[in-house]
Amino acid sequence: MYAFERAGVVSQDDREALIESVVVREVASLRELKAVDARRILQRIDGLRGTKPASIGSAWDNREDDTWIDKL
Repeated sequence: MYAFERAGVVSQDDREALIESVVVREVASLRELKAVDARRILQRIDGLRGTKPASIGSAWDNREDDTWIDKL
């Protein structure tokens, strides 16, 4: 449950939809999941957490790494 909350997936319906979209079948209970299913679900959740909101500005303004110019 904690992984869902960190990713912003808080409602039960959203959690169920995410799980079923990953395993591509209906899941009546979490006990039906296999270890491989759980790993794939956690990877999807990590992907949701890793997405960044769209930045405003140019690609130059939004770069993450410093260039040689920044180090002057």
